[in-house]
Amino acid sequence: MKQIRPPTQNLSGWKWYLDTHIIDSLSASELFELYADGWVYLEAPDAVLVEITAAKDESKREELIDSISQFPIPLGPITLGSSLVGFGVVGSNDDQSRLDKVHSIIWLGHTFGDDSAKMESNKTARSRVRDTLIVANALRHGVNGLITHDEHLAASSVRLREAGYLLEFLRIEEATRRVRDLKTKYLSRRN
Repeated sequence: MKQIRPPTQNLSGWKWYLDTHIIDSLSASELFELYADGWVYLEAPDAVLVEITAAKDESKREELIDSISQFPIPLGPITLGSSLVGFGVVGSNDDQSRLDKVHSIIWLGHTFGDDSAKMESNKTARSRVRDTLIVANALRHGVNGLITHDEHLAASSVRLREAGYLLEFLRIEEATRRVRDLKTKYLSRRN
């Protein structure tokens, strides 16, 4: 991936998080260029960095760390087993309440506390906790959307909206199309 500097402007006003599998996706190259040109603001949440640093293949891990370093990494509340030293903040009661509520909405029948306790021995519980951290931190930071291909997360968007959480789930193609269309419309009006 070519080096990208974070933009100094955000012409669309959209601020979106990138899910782990988006960071090195070849189909995201146009979206990343639009970001570099200041048409959209993209961030990679701290939970994504945690997932990347856990990659077993050392060369793949280094490649992913290089890719994620091109995006701001907003810090969420420290969660044992899902936070890196220096990449988290002390959470508040509001943070804990949001984590509990978001987890129960996304993962019907599961609690954040139970899944957190099982993270070491249960890969599915660990994945649910990390996905919850991404969504809850997006809400904490006022993010408009999460770019992901995770169908389960996307399917929970209606339940999240019904609970008053406004976070859109976008696939790379949809996110890219929206920003490209806005750019085209903007430039056509300037000419």
